[in-house]
Amino acid sequence: MSYPQFGHVLYDDPLPENTEAVVPEWTLVGKEVKIDITDHDHNNRRSKEGGQFAVEARSSRGDVIPSTIQDNNDGSYSAYLVANEPGEVKVSINIKGQHIKGSPYNILVHQYSALNIPGKVVND
Repeated sequence: MSYPQFGHVLYDDPLPENTEAVVPEWTLVGKEVKIDITDHDHNNRRSKEGGQFAVEARSSRGDVIPSTIQDNNDGSYSAYLVANEPGEVKVSINIKGQHIKGSPYNILVHQYSALNIPGKVVND
């Protein structure tokens, strides 16, 4: 009798170092920011079971910015937050108490009237 998987350890737990997020570089005051998070297991496959994520966002003054996390039930998650003042927001994303790849992230928050986009000017 043979056991083709004997001796192989199969992991499905998400790993912090294999988990990635797509975080915008900038946003506008009062605009909802969406962060896409995708976790992968030891074999770098998208995890079927979700991890326990923690998202912490802080303003440049150190104030906590509330955030929510949505499980998309496919090994991906969406985190949402709204910055209500201009400056820099530091976003830390952790799984199992460890930073994911690239965390912490910085998001620049601009006022509408102060934002210049190449070729366009956005004013109130």
